[in-house]
Amino acid sequence: MQKERAPVGERELLHGALENVVRNAIRFAPEGTDIEVHLSKPDVGLARIVIADRGSGVPESQIAMLFDPFAGTRLENNALSS
Repeated sequence: MQKERAPVGERELLHGALENVVRNAIRFAPEGTDIEVHLSKPDVGLARIVIADRGSGVPESQIAMLFDPFAGTRLENNALSS
């Protein structure tokens, strides 16, 4: 029997990343629509988190910017001007 492993990674960084994704889903989803958060364990030692909303999404041309720590304001300004 395989022993379950403790989560690998920085707890604070993971918390911050999840909080940011959920906050953005709430901010940019159409009013009155649902935000779905699903957690599953596809295998021992793994977790899968899916966050889904009904927003318009990020334009393909800006997806690479999602990992730029200073892109948030530029992405938000573009979303608001669309």
